[in-house]
Amino acid sequence: MPAIEIDSGTFNKPVTVTVGDSAALNFTGTGAAVGIQADGGKVGEMIIGGTVNLTGAGIDKTGIRIGNQEASTSKVFHGVIDKTDNPNSTDPTAIAIRSGGIVEVQGDGSYGIHLQSGASLNGDIVINGQVSATTSDTTQAS
Repeated sequence: MPAIEIDSGTFNKPVTVTVGDSAALNFTGTGAAVGIQADGGKVGEMIIGGTVNLTGAGIDKTGIRIGNQEASTSKVFHGVIDKTDNPNSTDPTAIAIRSGGIVEVQGDGSYGIHLQSGASLNGDIVINGQVSATTSDTTQAS
C-alpha cells in the first residue's frame, strides 16, 4: 500500500505530487512500504524537494514506483512538460528530484525508483538530489 498514489490524472487535468523543500514523507519501519506510486494510464509528475524516507525495519520497500503491482494490464504513466525542473527539454517529466531532495530506502530487496514489471514510462527522470538504497544488514550486499 503506497503512502501516496497517483491513481487519477488525465492529459487535461494531470496530478502533481510535491514533497516540498523542507517537507518529509516518512514511512519508516514498515515492510513492503511504497512512498509514492504512479499508476499506469495516468498523467502527472512527482517533484521531490524534501525527503522521502523509507528507512528502518522491513524489506521489499520502494521509494517511488511507476506502475501498479496489482494491475493485470500494462499501461503507460505519462509525465508532463516541466520548464522549472527540466528547462532544456521538450520531453515530459515524470520525476524531478531537486537539489537537496532525497529519496532514501533501507531494506533487502528494496528500490529507490522502480519501474514495475509490465509498466511503461513516458517522461524524463531528472535527479539533481540523491537516491539511496541500503541493505537491512550492512554486512551483506543485495
